[in-house]
Amino acid sequence: MANFATHVGVAAVVSTMTATAYLATGRIDSYEALVLSVIGTLGGILPDIDAGHARPLRIIFVGFYALVAFSLVQQGAGSLSILEMWLLLIMLYIVFQYVLLDIFKRSTVHRGIYHSILMAVFMGLLFTSISHAWFQFPAHYAWLSGFFLGLGFIVHLLLDELYSVDFNGRRLKKSFGTAFKLINPKQWQHNVLLIALIVVLLQYTPPTWQFKRIVWNPATYEKMGQGFFPKQWPWEKL
Repeated sequence: MANFATHVGVAAVVSTMTATAYLATGRIDSYEALVLSVIGTLGGILPDIDAGHARPLRIIFVGFYALVAFSLVQQGAGSLSILEMWLLLIMLYIVFQYVLLDIFKRSTVHRGIYHSILMAVFMGLLFTSISHAWFQFPAHYAWLSGFFLGLGFIVHLLLDELYSVDFNGRRLKKSFGTAFKLINPKQWQHNVLLIALIVVLLQYTPPTWQFKRIVWNPATYEKMGQGFFPKQWPWEKL
């Protein structure tokens, strides 16, 4: 499968190119395009969250700890002393590092349910809901955030599947078919649970009409097409 640097690099390029295309249409501003690029890049490492001691798992857990810690400190500011907030942060770190992380490692199998399109959909919807409810993103921007996270996730799966093909030997490796799949056929109970969670999440996602006006609007892609090529090629200026 592709290594960590490849996953991050390709996800960053694809996310940045996609965000730039939408920026050129005027549907999003430069700041939103930058944030969406970063979100897509992070999505590119999410499928390896179940890889045991791999860097993606620790990076994601540290990031999630930072988000939860910041939220708790923000809520406790003014009512808690500095010492109390420090103790809260230390205890929270211990829970994340030595309890939740250990439980997660023991309960997951690499390239299991996390390496599936179904999980990409779930993660995208989850991030859409969180960014709207927690970070107060506008509805269309929350949906775009979830879309870009899912995009990075899919890029990761496709890269791993591509690395399962030995082009020199003209053969498929044993890992072929384990990276890019709709569901995990060996974990039916997990598939059913994930589908149920997706149905629940759909009840808490923000309205979609503004998002549809950007992503599903033919006018958006007409404008992309109009701005795809330069109005005047360099040699025409000579």
